[in-house]
Amino acid sequence: MSTPPEHKKLPPQPSLEHLRKQAKRLAKSSSELDLAHAQHQLAQEYGFKNWTELADYVSDIEEGGRINAIYTQINRKIVARWGRDSDHLAELLRFWDLGMKSVRSMGGVRRSFLLGAIARLGKFYPPALEALRERQRALASALHDQDAWSDYFAINRALNDNSATLRSYDAAMAATEIVPKRKFLFWAMLEAKRYKEAVEIMSSSTFAKASESPLVVPSALGVDLSFNPQMAKMLFVASVVNPVAQEFEAYAGAGQLELAKKVLARVLAVDRSELVIAKLREHAERCGHVELLEEALGSG
Repeated sequence: MSTPPEHKKLPPQPSLEHLRKQAKRLAKSSSELDLAHAQHQLAQEYGFKNWTELADYVSDIEEGGRINAIYTQINRKIVARWGRDSDHLAELLRFWDLGMKSVRSMGGVRRSFLLGAIARLGKFYPPALEALRERQRALASALHDQDAWSDYFAINRALNDNSATLRSYDAAMAATEIVPKRKFLFWAMLEAKRYKEAVEIMSSSTFAKASESPLVVPSALGVDLSFNPQMAKMLFVASVVNPVAQEFEAYAGAGQLELAKKVLARVLAVDRSELVIAKLREHAERCGHVELLEEALGSG
């Protein structure tokens, strides 16, 4: 039995204009192909059903890259604390309400780093937090689909208001209304110490466990922090260690101690600095299992 031919691979940053030129060259090279058929053939060579599907996919990536570049520049200004706060807020809210919302590939950035930027701005410019609360209130009264639930959960996290998440979730369950995807409930369950439910969510095939990902610092802010090792360490703790520590807390709190020990060992094998240990201790104290951390530290 013959194996099907492998599809061509698009570059990491594909260009729709470049693909159009490829299709034109393909049409010119064959007397049997007009441009439309050349585009269709090219799309199938890249593993897409037709040209429209390929063009939509590449356009989405191009638009996402453009938006992310602008967003990164604004975020840098917020981190550096210079410029007009009202202008920054207006741009970030435009990304939330319109720009990133219209681009599928920006969904993760929109619900994490974008909201984080608005929350950071709110620490020294209160109207930013009020803008988030306005959107929180609007979403709370219109939880009619999964996208609305996801936006609502993300804003609640940015506002440190996971209790609102659980109130809405429990009410929806009781009323048998549209129930959100549970993977977005992990942090709310953890905060409420509903550990067994948190572990059930982690066991879901759709939940991406931080403890199973490479423990490296993400370039979330797009800012060079090599000049400030302490800030770089804080970013590592906040973006990498904290999610893993949360999973440790969930396992330990739910009584799954062997899994909790494995998560601890994995983090401490990479970094045993005071900042990292302090973050792990915070979560160990929350779930009442400081002895697991002490045991892991003693065996290192």
